[in-house]
Amino acid sequence: MSSADLREIKTTILNVFNDKFLEEIAEKVTQMVEKKFEERLKEQSIINSALQQKTTNLEKENITLRRMIDDQEQSLRNYNLRIFGIKYENGEDVYNKVFRLFKEKLKINIQNTDIDKCFRVSAKTISNKHPAVFVRIRSDTVRFDILKNRKLLKNSGYMIKEDLTKMRLSLFYMALREFSFKNSWVSNGNIYVKCNNIVHRINHEDDIYQLKNTQ
Repeated sequence: MSSADLREIKTTILNVFNDKFLEEIAEKVTQMVEKKFEERLKEQSIINSALQQKTTNLEKENITLRRMIDDQEQSLRNYNLRIFGIKYENGEDVYNKVFRLFKEKLKINIQNTDIDKCFRVSAKTISNKHPAVFVRIRSDTVRFDILKNRKLLKNSGYMIKEDLTKMRLSLFYMALREFSFKNSWVSNGNIYVKCNNIVHRINHEDDIYQLKNTQ
């Protein structure tokens, strides 16, 4: 092969692999990479959406489960009452104090056997208030009469409240802050508020937020 032949081959190669050719190759490679990236991005988006939906479903199931557990716990507390305002004394007979309160102040025909448990929640006073008294009632009728007649204790210094779960107690305090004592109350372990002259049952914090937005 002569030097002239080599020069011809070199010229041919340079003509083939010119800048335009290289630009076309780079453009095709770029398009292939972009397409592959878009496909991966789409796949990842689908995966993320599926994970987000799964997380949302788990959160809903968790909320449902917590409510079921709270309902069960509250059903166990339905016969419980907490009495505030009974003066604490060393060596006191708290059972007798509660019995007399029901009998004399609430005018209830109660028997000794109607009270299952009765004790101070705590023997130590953290503030000037006397520790509350926990009472468990055996009879539906007696419990109903106590809650119905507790209005007779108004301005007496005594107060009787239903025994709520931690979650419901927190929800009730929130209702009090947002709707006042006058428009918030508890009945049979359930929380109610009056908003726009309509009574609503409160099951979750979102219920309070939604009602506040309607005022």
